[in-house]
Amino acid sequence: SKGTTLPRKELIFLLSFFALMMILNWNLFLLYLLPCYFGGHFFAMWENYCEHHYANPYDRKRDSVSCYSTLYNVVWFNNGYHQEHHFSPQVHWTEIPKVRAALPEDRVIVKGCHLTNSF
Repeated sequence: SKGTTLPRKELIFLLSFFALMMILNWNLFLLYLLPCYFGGHFFAMWENYCEHHYANPYDRKRDSVSCYSTLYNVVWFNNGYHQEHHFSPQVHWTEIPKVRAALPEDRVIVKGCHLTNSF
C-alpha cells in the first residue's frame, strides 16, 4: 500500500546516505555524523518522555506537563506550554500562553525545562 512505501523509501535513502558518507569519509561518519544522529534522537525522545512523565493520560486537561521558564520558552518558541498545546493544538505558538487560563492549577508543572522532570 502507499502508506508503507514512503517509510521504506526513506529508510533506503537514509541507509544509502550513510553508506555513501562512510565510503567518502569514514572518520567523519563515525566520529561526527553517527553521534550527532543518534544523540539527536536520544535527546528528542528524552524530551518527549519528560513532556508526559507523571501526567494523567486519561484526562485531557492533565495529559502532559508544562513548564513556564521565560528563558526556555523564548529559546524554544513556547515549547514549555506543552499541556496547553495538547488541549488546544490549533492555537499558534505565539498565542498558546493564553490557553493556560482554561487548564486546572493542580496539573503537573515543572520548573526550568521539561528535562528537569526526569529527576
